[in-house]
Amino acid sequence: MAVATWIHASLLILSLLVVGSSSSASYARRNLVEPINSNVTESRRKSNPPLLTFRNEINDLSTPVFMFFNLESQRTPLLPNVVVERWGDGQRQTGLIYWTFLCVIFYQYDPAVDGGHGFVHWSARQDGLYKSYDYRNWVLTKTWRQDNCD
Repeated sequence: MAVATWIHASLLILSLLVVGSSSSASYARRNLVEPINSNVTESRRKSNPPLLTFRNEINDLSTPVFMFFNLESQRTPLLPNVVVERWGDGQRQTGLIYWTFLCVIFYQYDPAVDGGHGFVHWSARQDGLYKSYDYRNWVLTKTWRQDNCD
């Protein structure tokens, strides 16, 4: 019985390794939703466009927060304690975040401002949208608007 369990566990680990290695090439181009403690290696950062992260720190579970990447038609929920990651393409990208009847429209990546940074982190909070390049130093960049961001 113990041998069968060990073989089952070994096959499971092997299948995870094979699936993980076969999907690594497409990893950089798809949208990801991962826990806050996600880790990107330095070598991966240098070989790819910037990683953009978005998090909801409003702490109001009764009202959803969602965003549109680069003004795309599909909306993405920003759940508390979950970081949404997206690889930039090095071009200027416009984002839009909604919370209740409030919104912010912003350049989620601007090469003139963010060029040279491997990461651009965004945090939606009660008083507006914050930006950081290192997850330690946050700067309020936009306050909430009430005009539907038209």
